[in-house]
Amino acid sequence: MKRCASAKSISWFVCVSLVSPSVAKFRRSTSTRLPRYIQYHQRRDYEFFTGPTTQGARYTADSSFVAAPHHKSSRSTLPPLNRIGISGKHIATSTKDQDTSMSRTRSELRRKIVHVAVDQTPPAIPTIALHTGGSQSNNLSDASAVRMPLLGIGTYKFKKGSGEAYQAVLDALSVGIRHIDTAFIYGGEKTETEIGEALSSKECTVAREDIFLTSKQWRAFHGYDATLKCLDLSLKRLQTSYLDLYLIHWPGPAYDTMSRNNDVMKNSPNGAFVYAKEGHSEANMVKLRAESYRAMEDAVYRGKCRAIGVSNFTVKHLESLRTTARIWPPAVNQIELHPYNPQSEIVAYCQEHGIVVEAYASLGGQDSGKKTWKKLGGKLTERNEVLRIAKKHDKTAAQVLLRWATQQGHAVIPKTGNIEHMRENIAAVVDNEWAEGGLIDADMSELSKLDQHSSAEDKARLCWVRDPLKHLQFD
Repeated sequence: MKRCASAKSISWFVCVSLVSPSVAKFRRSTSTRLPRYIQYHQRRDYEFFTGPTTQGARYTADSSFVAAPHHKSSRSTLPPLNRIGISGKHIATSTKDQDTSMSRTRSELRRKIVHVAVDQTPPAIPTIALHTGGSQSNNLSDASAVRMPLLGIGTYKFKKGSGEAYQAVLDALSVGIRHIDTAFIYGGEKTETEIGEALSSKECTVAREDIFLTSKQWRAFHGYDATLKCLDLSLKRLQTSYLDLYLIHWPGPAYDTMSRNNDVMKNSPNGAFVYAKEGHSEANMVKLRAESYRAMEDAVYRGKCRAIGVSNFTVKHLESLRTTARIWPPAVNQIELHPYNPQSEIVAYCQEHGIVVEAYASLGGQDSGKKTWKKLGGKLTERNEVLRIAKKHDKTAAQVLLRWATQQGHAVIPKTGNIEHMRENIAAVVDNEWAEGGLIDADMSELSKLDQHSSAEDKARLCWVRDPLKHLQFD
């Protein structure tokens, strides 16, 4: 029930299954988890799981069965079971049997797996050249320059140990996404391991050199030796000898406790730094970040990273880093970026210095609650302005928001475990998927009016909401 992914040939599995009395329970089983792209269909004459197919199919479980071709799955195009070569002794095809004794047939019938090969050439996702400072070319127009796809898949907040990240990575690769973004801390430090298992599995036939893999150093590892240790742990988990991009995740301190008292922080001359880990005082943060970045520079020279960068850095943080950096500018600054919080100041600085801006939380993020959305006027994907533009272009709200970012030259890394959403994300960033080549100026202007950062900074910051230093107002 797994799938091989390739840029030119994608293999799908169609699982014909009536073995479990509970589809939901069957799908949750760790030993028989179905891939996300497999959908459940019920018709009067049969029930089975299927994924889209365009070519001939055959059974891998039983070579005596050969499935006839059919087109993309839907209730109107799915063939009856007798047309895909399944005999009555293996599955009941009678309408009467299905309608009157479904529970009995579920418990009695054995499961079969159909392997369907789909030849597919996914749309080419635009890429952007990165400054590296290492052995790679820093001529950004050179063919050997490190290039990052403008669209990736984010892996923040996949459920720990659920296999969601594993399957999402394989699904993303299958539809043509080659950029995978993760971090040391994601999923309780389990997500990197799932990604490594996915990329090293037999189901993945995309070559490592064709994948752009990003991870991030966690703030508990600030400092030279600690950063190298964190990198080595990430490489081990991801089962790779190098990263395409390695970022400092957060410019601020680690805390020695998560039980922080607001009154204590308010009354302390050190503010939130009163709870900072030993050695992570505000006065020491500039030096710690410089040492972390120096370790990453050495990792580039040693071939462990192709490019390095930062995340959540302000102009002040970048300016202090600039005074000690050997590799300048950093390749990327990954920041929260969406129409509610377009971060004009840091974006302008990055563009001036040749730093690629990579947007996270492009659709509004996963950390804010109902009160915050109400203050802002609703979720971005539900705003009338966004929905009007989406309707005009025959796109989804999410596609409009992603396009808003990439049309400004920013990379995006939306997280999803839904393969159809992955396809929609690709369509959002590819010019020829838009009748007018993208959003028009009037669309961009209307979306820019949603900016609430300058007038209501506390509301517009939608991520890191539990961190008392979320506004990054420290040296």
